[in-house]
Amino acid sequence: MYNPQKTANNILDMCKKRGITVKRLEQLADVNSQHGNLTYLVKIGKITNIKTFCAIANALNVKLDDIIDNSEPYNLFHD
Repeated sequence: MYNPQKTANNILDMCKKRGITVKRLEQLADVNSQHGNLTYLVKIGKITNIKTFCAIANALNVKLDDIIDNSEPYNLFHD
């Protein structure tokens, strides 16, 4: 199941590893987060658009799976 907090942390970690700010990532990904910091908006679940995540992954030069945390499997069958 998608975890927005872990996804935001993954994005922050990759920015740090690359020596760029989140603001710079926004510019590189051409993402306009007028209503707050990009990673904050991801963390609280306000950014869910796959196109935005693809732009972020492309700007960081990583696979989409590298930023989106999907470590908890979704159970289709509830007991």
